Amino acid sequence: HYLYDGVEDKDKEVIVTSGTFGAVIPYTADPASSFAGRNYVLERIEKPSSGIITTSISRNIVNIYYTLDENGPEGKEDGIPDKYQVTFTYQSEAGAHGTVTGTTSEVKTIREIQKDAEGIITSVGAVTPANPAQPSTISADTGYHFDKWTDESGNEYKDDAALKEAGFAVDKTFTAHF
Repeated sequence: HYLYDGVEDKDKEVIVTSGTFGAVIPYTADPASSFAGRNYVLERIEKPSSGIITTSISRNIVNIYYTLDENGPEGKEDGIPDKYQVTFTYQSEAGAHGTVTGTTSEVKTIREIQKDAEGIITSVGAVTPANPAQPSTISADTGYHFDKWTDESGNEYKDDAALKEAGFAVDKTFTAHF
């Protein structure tokens, strides 16, 4: 069974009706896969009886779990599950007298992972808040200057340095005010 964030892909299901007792249950688990037009990364494999064919049909099932992976560079997969990352987005205030251009989004990892040779995640570290790099370019219109950044919670950051010092464990959108 191939499961993508809990949804089974019935088209990939492989049913073998016979096998040799004590032999290894055959399966394929690619490090990355696609399902319903989205990109996923291998998370874990469940193999009852250590993946060996037994006399119990219910123990002769291999479940392969994938989790969403689309928050990498340029919106593409990076081999790190999205659930262990945060996205920081930078924008200018509506009707602002300035712009935010260049790199207006960045992805940071908040939980380090370890993988084995098959690409299976073997350990997940504790949540470590990430610091924004603020890679965008801020340009004020003539006669205006940059005033501050705010986030959707109403927190204020007086400049890039203050923003870069803050740590976050959730996605954030930062708005430039002029």
